[in-house]
Amino acid sequence: MLLALAAILAVAGARADAPPPDALAKTNADFRVMYSDAKARALASAGPVLLVEGDTLVLRDGAARKAVKFLPPGYSALKEVSHVPLALFVLLNGAEGPLVDPTRKALEGLVSEVKRARPSLGARPFPKGTLARQEQVLDASVALAERIIGRGAVAPGEVSGFARRTGPLLEANAEDAAALELQALQKQVEAWRVKLGSAWPRLHVVVMGSHMARTNEISLQYFERLLGESDEGGRVVFAEGLWDEEKALDLLATHLLDGAAGEAFFGNAVRLHEDMLAEGARKYLDAHPPR
Repeated sequence: MLLALAAILAVAGARADAPPPDALAKTNADFRVMYSDAKARALASAGPVLLVEGDTLVLRDGAARKAVKFLPPGYSALKEVSHVPLALFVLLNGAEGPLVDPTRKALEGLVSEVKRARPSLGARPFPKGTLARQEQVLDASVALAERIIGRGAVAPGEVSGFARRTGPLLEANAEDAAALELQALQKQVEAWRVKLGSAWPRLHVVVMGSHMARTNEISLQYFERLLGESDEGGRVVFAEGLWDEEKALDLLATHLLDGAAGEAFFGNAVRLHEDMLAEGARKYLDAHPPR
């Protein structure tokens, strides 16, 4: 019992001698909670939000949520054809020399599937006047695969030569697909613009996409022009790699709150859309270049 009492007194003494908690550190921790609460308020008062989630458009207006699949069948038809030569490239790029068995089997499977689809190609919803191009893409792809299977090896420069010849056809498909997507996007946005009425000027847009698509992403271009935004980060936000609606909305809330803070403190709404230390880093590195 005496030992237990001694232990209790020792702990009490240690606590009495310990320095008080750092008040500023606690304030910093409190700031994080305040920041999270402020983001929620910013989002709640921001007005309607339109999200682009791949082939789906989502309109969030208060508690209401409406989702619409908007890409037309012709878009998917063009994409499916264009992915055949791309599949060959990723399969064979860097694989010059004798075929390994998994690659041979993958080539045989691709040839079989394309040949099975080829007779009904004309029934697919390609844009008018583009069927011959699709046949050219698929026939060139099958020819390459069959040559390699027959030879049992990938010749030097064979894949890159195929890619160069096929590239213009894929570029043409991409332009047709872009037109189809933008026409469908415009149609749905026009309908929602009428529905939103006086709330339209408060609309914010979040485009969810991959890292590689970030630069000049198609719907990003559309909404920046539609809403008169010179760059991403204001009323139009790109949510890179955030394939979750709530996370994308949280990113928008961050943009809204940081934009308000940047304007209030620095007279620049995008100041906090980069590292807070960015300007200091530029000045320091100009004066002290790395060696």
